[in-house]
Amino acid sequence: MKKLKLPASVKIGPFVYRIEEMERRAPIRERCSGVTEHGPLLIRVQLDDFPAQGIAETLVHEIFHAIYWVAGVLDEDREERIVRQMATMWAAVMRDNPALVKWLADALK
Repeated sequence: MKKLKLPASVKIGPFVYRIEEMERRAPIRERCSGVTEHGPLLIRVQLDDFPAQGIAETLVHEIFHAIYWVAGVLDEDREERIVRQMATMWAAVMRDNPALVKWLADALK
């Protein structure tokens, strides 16, 4: 299987998160295939033994964690407010990261 090259970064609101490969033996939690760290603005995704579609889904999942944090979603927020914030931020991520959008489209083929 050809190793997929991750995008180098993603802009989320005013922040630029670096994207790096997560070593297989370095999961934060059991069965963890990705992690988002807000302090260092870092998204890590595991690539080993994952199909391209799984890697793309994991990257989107981690981007959504970053969106949740950047948008200031609170635990007590209601569904409609959360969905509105996430949709607005996802639209901005797609607008600000055309190379990421192309990468996702290619990975999900």
